[in-house]
Amino acid sequence: MYIQSIKRRIIEKIFAKTQQNEQEEIMETPSMIGYIQDQGRALKATFENRAVYCNPFCQIFQERDIRKIYLLGSGTSYNAATAIKQYLEMYLPVEAEVMIPKVFTNPAKINRNCIYNQDEILVVGISQSGTSVSTIEAMKKAKQEGYYTVAITEATESLITREVDRVVKLTCGKEEIPVETRGYSVTLLQGYLTALEVAHSRKKLDDILVEYYKTETDKTITLDEMYWRWRKVQDCMVVDNTVYKYTTDYNRFFKDKAFMQNPIEEITVDMLKLFFHDMIVDNGLSKGSFKKAYGYIDNTFQKAFREKVIPENPMVYLLRKQFYGYCEEIDKPLSKQVYTDEEVELITQWLHQQYKKIPSYIPHYAVELASLTGMRVGEIVALKWEDIHNEKGYFTIQRSEKFNRKTKEYFIDKTKNKKVRNFPLDEKITTLFTRVKKAEFAKGYLCEWIFANEEGRIHAPVVSSCIKNKCKQLKIPDRGIHAFRKTFNSNMRCAGVSEVVAASLLGHSPDVNKNYYTFDTTSLEDKAKIVADAHAHFG
Repeated sequence: MYIQSIKRRIIEKIFAKTQQNEQEEIMETPSMIGYIQDQGRALKATFENRAVYCNPFCQIFQERDIRKIYLLGSGTSYNAATAIKQYLEMYLPVEAEVMIPKVFTNPAKINRNCIYNQDEILVVGISQSGTSVSTIEAMKKAKQEGYYTVAITEATESLITREVDRVVKLTCGKEEIPVETRGYSVTLLQGYLTALEVAHSRKKLDDILVEYYKTETDKTITLDEMYWRWRKVQDCMVVDNTVYKYTTDYNRFFKDKAFMQNPIEEITVDMLKLFFHDMIVDNGLSKGSFKKAYGYIDNTFQKAFREKVIPENPMVYLLRKQFYGYCEEIDKPLSKQVYTDEEVELITQWLHQQYKKIPSYIPHYAVELASLTGMRVGEIVALKWEDIHNEKGYFTIQRSEKFNRKTKEYFIDKTKNKKVRNFPLDEKITTLFTRVKKAEFAKGYLCEWIFANEEGRIHAPVVSSCIKNKCKQLKIPDRGIHAFRKTFNSNMRCAGVSEVVAASLLGHSPDVNKNYYTFDTTSLEDKAKIVADAHAHFG
């Protein structure tokens, strides 16, 4: 009865102000206004013929324990999918996610955190015409990967139907004049009724309603449980390494803490103050570490408030900076941030000696490139010979090596800021690349990657270890490969290069350049000359 009453109210709203045309669609000259005027008839027909599209989905949900649904579509179909997502999550115990097909074809986007089993995932492609190239390719890939696929289309013998496990009829009729108007409204109604029918068929709707009201009247959700509710969604929006970091931070800040077991609706502002204070003092947290911990708790309370688990968010009465006074100050001296000019010269001389002794040891060349360019080590080992454009006087930095902490595998991705940048070639850099090619050719290492050995492309940790060992041999403090990046930038800035230009060359923002990569590398002798010049200027 409840389901029937919902349907009745929906239909009354849809058709209250619509002149219904009981006849089949007749349109001598197709037009957008004609399709708009025909919506009443089409929607009524869609409701009356709901078994055509509802029954297939009911069968799928009876045969499969679906927990996650991907909704794929472009343009009008994408917009319709965003509304259908809400219907599915409202009436069914599933997580729905809307994706642009081209994004979905990225392997990292498909069940990337392995929260669900493969047979718990349903991939639905919506294409009114059935000819959307991106949607077709996405559905083809999903099927190849072993996921169950469904196409919702008006054209049941179109291209998309060849690439899926099941085809469901979209009952809007063909629209020859864009934009799709009748098709959009029909898709929405069809999605809504499908969600209701599936819920009814599985007898889940009443259970969900009971659970909802139970939650509203008997709130016993702890802070820890709410945190993991937030994580369940957040983990799906970030890469594996970020998920790994989240878990590491959870173990550090929150695991086995009695405070996390408090019912979230009972936590007050004063309780939070004491919690943050004790966390900082007991763990000796720096400002940066505290910001992370604070952010996790803040996001958890925001989610609880949005979901009406708590009537008010106590975090709005706190200021993060009010706790900074309790944090430990970590001020790394300049000597641990950058290499001196003398140290860079010493390292360079030593590397050139090694080129003569063991020219085939490729990490040496990678270390020198880091000192000459300030590149990230991941960017260095991801360079290809095709990235060098000698005739144009630059090489292109467009990818970076990354390490998946979950799978323990290296992979090539975009740069950290997702941008491509060009770096000028000068005599030193050109000579370095020539030496690398000559050494690799002699040993048979030559391949598409610039820095390679007998095992293929070398990885970033090998380069990092190389500079670490060399510093130890040269009795230079070990500052790591990344210190070359700070050194290169600081030297540019002290030479008068603007932060905008320096940031562009290094591939980060001007603010980051200024706050984290710029240090005063001017020697005492040069400073003495500056002071003397100033004194002379003022008499």
